[in-house]
Amino acid sequence: AMKVRSPIDGRLLAEVEDDDAKSVAEKYRRARAAQLAWSAEPLNERVSAIQRFRDALVARKEELALTLTREMGKPITQSNNELAAMPGRLDFFLNGTAAVLADERVKDRENGGVDEIIAPEPLGVSASARQRSWSGSSSHVTFSRGQPEASGRRRQREA
Repeated sequence: AMKVRSPIDGRLLAEVEDDDAKSVAEKYRRARAAQLAWSAEPLNERVSAIQRFRDALVARKEELALTLTREMGKPITQSNNELAAMPGRLDFFLNGTAAVLADERVKDRENGGVDEIIAPEPLGVSASARQRSWSGSSSHVTFSRGQPEASGRRRQREA
């Protein structure tokens, strides 16, 4: 097991089980199944779930700031500032997701062609894994995961 120690005083905060090839494959299988179920949900339900996450983040800001400080050793003011910025970043994605995911109809009948629909489609399961130093930012995950998580789309369309 990996021991998670406080960078401040070295005390043990948690132990996390190590993964091997089998456990990673199983986690991928579960993530893929969850992504397929998530993509079947209507966009407004996916956006609503992320909105609830945003609201929980705001409600638990003090607790989460303390966790960031304990696990990363960053000053509590930095943790608070990081968490204070995240709702605005999530709002950016929540407010723009529908427009980004809207199908685009390309009309070409005037030129003897056919109409086509360009439909943005997610690639499927993704992950954001990185080692963070004390100055690392959890908001990286917010920026890199906001709209991809809200999209969840896997369907193909024809005009």
